[in-house]
Amino acid sequence: MELADNLISHSKHPLAIHPIINGDIELVSILKELESCPELAFFTTHITDRIINYASPTFQVMFGYSADELKAAGPDLLFSMVDKDAILKIINTQNKYIEQTKKVGFDPSQPIIFEFLSLPMTSREKRFFMMHCFCLVLTYSTTGDLDFSITLFFQSDDPKKDMYKQKLIRLKNRHNEIYTHQPMIPGSSPLNLLHMTTSRMDVKITHREREILTLLANGFSTKEIASKLSVSSHTTETHRKNLLQKFEAKNSAELVNKASKIFWLE
Repeated sequence: MELADNLISHSKHPLAIHPIINGDIELVSILKELESCPELAFFTTHITDRIINYASPTFQVMFGYSADELKAAGPDLLFSMVDKDAILKIINTQNKYIEQTKKVGFDPSQPIIFEFLSLPMTSREKRFFMMHCFCLVLTYSTTGDLDFSITLFFQSDDPKKDMYKQKLIRLKNRHNEIYTHQPMIPGSSPLNLLHMTTSRMDVKITHREREILTLLANGFSTKEIASKLSVSSHTTETHRKNLLQKFEAKNSAELVNKASKIFWLE
């Protein structure tokens, strides 16, 4: 009876119907084990399409954003919570993974876990955390780009981080047993997609510029923004022109469109 109840419980999990998971009881079981850790938040994503498929309930508890908000905003919401000075650290870390992978060869069946350590992050409620992040890639495109992955967030002093990593390795090993990886195109350059995705995050904007971007995204004019921020219209326009230059945008509409793909503007 208990086994039957577990099967029903697993089959109803939102990730069970995902084609990458394919209803596999063991994969869902590992994911539910991760989900039961109150100090851990995770989400799954198709990086190629920049679509988040699932976020654990703890994500809202830890960061203040609901699963629906995360899925609507995509991975960019995560970057908006990371201290801007740490973005370069993320890019450099990924560059090292790319270079290492090129040197040793690329095997999509191997458990490659990206580790981003001691990331300064701020929740919606302005709570500050030092977070560790593990990102496990389950599938790749034929050109070696990252496809479906699972990303974990937990506080840097969490003593269970090695256990989290072992669960991810179990997840990858089990996935290899039920999934046939696509053959890589000869000469493919692995992991370039993630590098490209995060390189564009290396756009430095000031706190004031971020405020102005947010107000522009909410439909306020330059004059209205100046009034809200208690600054002159000239100062506001100067900031707007600087933003246009940084984002290589021709007008405010194009600026907001480009910026919204990088920053979570609310």
